[in-house]
Amino acid sequence: MRLLLISLIFLVGCTSSKELVKRSQSGKDIHELVASKSFKIVSDWANPMANSQMLSINFLPNGSSPFAITLVGNNNFLIQEGDSVRAILPFYGEQRFAKAYTDNAGIEMNGIPENYKLNFDEKKKEYKIHFKMKDKSEVYNVKIRMYQNLTTKIYVSSSHRSSITYSGRVKDYVTE
Repeated sequence: MRLLLISLIFLVGCTSSKELVKRSQSGKDIHELVASKSFKIVSDWANPMANSQMLSINFLPNGSSPFAITLVGNNNFLIQEGDSVRAILPFYGEQRFAKAYTDNAGIEMNGIPENYKLNFDEKKKEYKIHFKMKDKSEVYNVKIRMYQNLTTKIYVSSSHRSSITYSGRVKDYVTE
């Protein structure tokens, strides 16, 4: 009996797995979303670069640590609509250069990105998007990874701030 149970567990564990491909609410898969150039990424987590200032923060949302901050309930997004990109992302980390005072300490982008590159990595089954955005005083280098299960990673490095990564999900963008 024991041998039969072990054999059964071994056989079930060794079956081939199917690729996990999810669809958005409108039924589009990741390939269709990227091809449409009309999608919205909403992030659930921010992962700031490790530094001593982040270790001293003691007013983070429940369930967060200095290196994994929950964004649930935080209105954030990165939208690609045609050739334009808009983003409002919260920023946690170190600002390296003083900026003019504004009421927004987050990362805001709006416009047509420079050096936009889109590639599909057949081996890893992921899309890679790279571009550069500029605002009045700052330059952002953005890398996006989009996976077949509709999860995403956004990597942002800045001329004035420490790097930060966002994890979330992609969906169709319908003009609001």
